[in-house]
This record gives sequence, C-alpha cells and structure tokens, in this order.
Amino acid sequence: EQEAPVDRVADAADSALDSAAGPAADGTAEQPSADRQLAAMAAAGEAPGAGAAARGEPAPRPAGGGQASGGEAAGRATAAEAKRAVGRRSGTARGEAAKARGGSAASEAAVERGLLWLARHQAGDGSWSFEQPHCIDTFGNPGRRCGCRGKGWIEGRTKASTAIALLPFLGAGNTHIGGPYKEVVYRGVERLKTTLDIELEELHPDDPTFVPSFVGDLYGYGITALALAECYGMTGDPDLKRYVTALASFLARHQHPLGGWRYEPGQPGDVTVTGWQVVALKSTQLAGIPVHSDVFRDTDRFLTSLCPPAAAGRGRGQAKLVAAAADPARDLTRYHYLASYANSRDKEPNECTSAVGLLSRMYTGWRRDDPRLLAGVERLLKSKTHPALQLYRNFYLAQILLQTNHPAWRHWNRRNRDYLVMMQATPASLTN
Repeated sequence: EQEAPVDRVADAADSALDSAAGPAADGTAEQPSADRQLAAMAAAGEAPGAGAAARGEPAPRPAGGGQASGGEAAGRATAAEAKRAVGRRSGTARGEAAKARGGSAASEAAVERGLLWLARHQAGDGSWSFEQPHCIDTFGNPGRRCGCRGKGWIEGRTKASTAIALLPFLGAGNTHIGGPYKEVVYRGVERLKTTLDIELEELHPDDPTFVPSFVGDLYGYGITALALAECYGMTGDPDLKRYVTALASFLARHQHPLGGWRYEPGQPGDVTVTGWQVVALKSTQLAGIPVHSDVFRDTDRFLTSLCPPAAAGRGRGQAKLVAAAADPARDLTRYHYLASYANSRDKEPNECTSAVGLLSRMYTGWRRDDPRLLAGVERLLKSKTHPALQLYRNFYLAQILLQTNHPAWRHWNRRNRDYLVMMQATPASLTN
C-alpha cells in the first residue's frame, strides 16, 4: 500500500529533474527558489510568509470588532505576489524559478532525493515520526534494513513531524490533488485532519457535548496550521478551509497576553515557537482567511520585549536606529530566546534567535527596506561561523535575504547551498 506510489515517484523523479534548473549561462548560480529550498517556512519568492494563492478581495472584518489584517497591513505582501509565487512551484516554472534564484542542477537533484527519502519514511497511516520506525530501505532495496542515521528521540509528536514533512512536498508543487507525490501528500493531510477532528473544539461549534483531547504542543499546531494553509492556498479545497480557519482561531485564542507562544498554553512565549505561529498565520492570511490585526500587533510587542537594552556608544549609525525605534531603550536588531533574558548582563542574543526575530518582524509589519531589519541582517552576515554550526539560523536568514533581495544573497547562497548538497547522505556515505 505504501511502496507502490513511492516506486512510481522514484521513476518520476528523474523526469522531474529534466526541467529543474541548471547553472546559469555564465556558469555561476543565481538565486534559489524560495518555494523549493525554503518550503518549510513557506518563503515564496518575494512574498513574505507563505506562498499561498491568496484571493484578490479584501479580507472581511472578523466578528467581535477589530480589524482583519491583510497582506499590506502586516508583512507588506500582497495577494497578487502570493499567487505569483505559488505559480512558480510546479511545471516548467519550477525549474525556471530555481535557476533564476540560485538553484543548480546539483541542488535540484538533492531536493528530489530528499523528497524521495521523506516519501519512503511515511507510515501507512499517513504520518511521519521523528523516531523513523516506519522507513523502508532509504534507497529502494526491498527487504534491506534501513541505514538511516541520526534518528530522533521525541515520542508522540506525530502532528509536528507529519506537518513539517509535508512542507517540502508542498514547496515543490505537490498537493493532495496533483503532482507526482499527490498520494503521499493526501495521506499526510488526511492524517492531520483526523487528528484535528478529535482535538479542536473550533471544528465542532454546534456540538456542546464535544470534549476536545487537546493537551498542548503549540509547536505542532503551528506547523500544522502552516502546512494546511499552504495546501489550501494552492488548491482552494473548501474542506481544508474549515480546518485552516479553525486553526487560526485556535492559535489566536492561545496567544499569551504578552504576545508570544510557547510549548504549552499559558506559558510566556519564546521566539522559536512564536516564529512558527507567525508564519502560519501569515500563510493563512495570504490564503484569504482573515487574521485579526491584534494578533500581529501583540506579537510585535512581544518581539520588542526580546530585544536587549541599546548599548551606548555603538556608533552614530546604531544611535540613529535606536532613536528611531518605537522603544528607544531597546536594540531592535537583536533578539533573545526569552524575554527574561533581555535585561541580563550575562546573556547575549544568539544568531539563530536574532534571525527568527528579524524574519518575524517582516511578517508583523516591517518593510523590506526597514533600516533596523537591514542592520540586523548585516550583523548576521558578518558571522564567521561555519554553515554546519548554524543550520537553524541559515534556515531563517536565507528567507530574509531572498525576501529583501539582498545583494549578499548570491555569494551567501552558493556557499551554503553547495555545503548542503555535499552533506546529503548517499548510499556510499551510509555504507562507509
């Protein structure tokens, strides 16, 4: 039941590569497709947030007053940008987009191998597990023991693992309706829907007897919201709209009063969990489903609380940035993991949390040319840390560089892209 579609996909992978990007005419690599290599955060070309096929009409005002925030109000992405970005995910446009934005023949081939690896690790019920108990031989040899390395240890978080495994398939243009991996995506989406049916009271508004089984795991709900919002934006499936709308209400309801999210409801937020919720709600918004403007406004306030005090004497340029900030006592170019760290004399914001904070600012309202954003990016670009030690940071920084059309992108991408291709597991590397 599982191997047949995977085998068909393996045969289709070679033909898909025929339309993938090769090197540019001058032998150099341009900029990679955000839809392909950054699908997990849904960085669709120029459009901040997800590449959802947003509708052209303005978002309706939600019940209860307030304002439904649209693309122009938060993140400066428009519905038209999102729709164009989604169009670059499949067919010949996929290869053209990869070539235009930095993909190479080697990186596109690596993506195809990665998708096939994911397909071969899907369970029969449509889920994925961090522990990988369901994988068949990674390279398609029936009956051979899987040689996967680095298996995870988190038990019982299949919502998060399933959703995050779906994102690369969606970024490569596959949905539950079309694409060479449509059966893989269909099973994954159905699994998430089945889980949500027993966990979210927002899906049962007319059933007073319904008892939700929700026990926390806001990481998982945020990533699930992102995956389903992306899939809905790409297909317009009306059944998915119900789930995406319910998840948007759920995430808004569980936002902490201080503006963030963490692992469990009621916990003050941290920047990494908050980052997933922000991009999920942005993707939801671009898919045409309204998100209350207060959600982004409160998130922006939370992000400011993560910033360290502005140190005196950092130079005239830094002084101008501080003076222009909404909170002039904070350095808005750097971000801690927790707000409780922000006033510490012993802790400095790290590169990863700063990258998450800066990308989130793009989704909550900062423009792409905001001097605070650009100053934060310049600081990250000065890092001499090897790519192997900053994969999490690079996941976010790549999206910022793409979405700001940063001049450093071409060189930065070539270094990191080629390193990722080199480090991908192959039959030889597993044998040796």
